[in-house]
Amino acid sequence: LAALGLGAAAAAAVPSRRKLGALREPMAALRAAARRRAELAGKIEQQRREAAALAEQFNAARAARGVGDVASAIETTGATVAQLRRRLQLDERLAQMQRDEQSLREQRDRLAQRQWTPWGVLAGLGAVFVVGVALLLTGLLMPASITGSLGWAMTLVGLGGTAAAAAGKVAYERLGARRLASCEQQLRLLGPRIEQTRREREALDARLPRGGGPLSVRLGQAERALAELEDLAALDARRAAIEQEIA
Repeated sequence: LAALGLGAAAAAAVPSRRKLGALREPMAALRAAARRRAELAGKIEQQRREAAALAEQFNAARAARGVGDVASAIETTGATVAQLRRRLQLDERLAQMQRDEQSLREQRDRLAQRQWTPWGVLAGLGAVFVVGVALLLTGLLMPASITGSLGWAMTLVGLGGTAAAAAGKVAYERLGARRLASCEQQLRLLGPRIEQTRREREALDARLPRGGGPLSVRLGQAERALAELEDLAALDARRAAIEQEIA
């Protein structure tokens, strides 16, 4: 410093290497903080642009669909989807119950025609009855010299056959009567259910918009509209989350 013409005071004002070394770390921290601040500012600006783009996209899509309040539109369209699904379910249920009703009516008619024992069954039971009576009379009336030790056996077999034939006829007729009563009971229970389903279907028809084609087509359209509205709501929620993050 003396060679440069600087005095002792100027030499004392120049910081030493030790002091300069002690300042390197704080200066590096300041530079890193400045870089982070610049990066954060750039990120915030990018998020602002993204939020603005999302808001523009949301407003354009909402205007194209003629939707004011998206939440209300989702609620209304969701209710329509639920009603259309229920309407289709009622059609399927009513068709199934009508098939069951037709099947029960046919079964009832068949059972009603069979209240009397069929000729084939009656002939079989009659044959058993006749043979039983014959054995019974043979065992009772024929002398022991002819029947021998088989007399009592023939009497018992004849008595059993006669009783079995009579009991079989009564059991068959009772079984048919029980089946017929069960069929008629099911028909009585099914009728009010069919009527209730029809009334519910008519009530839904009164609430649903008219026209639009078959129910399956209308349901598909409503489901697609609901999906689009839910996408709009997700878009707006994303925009709100970004704005909240940078606030």
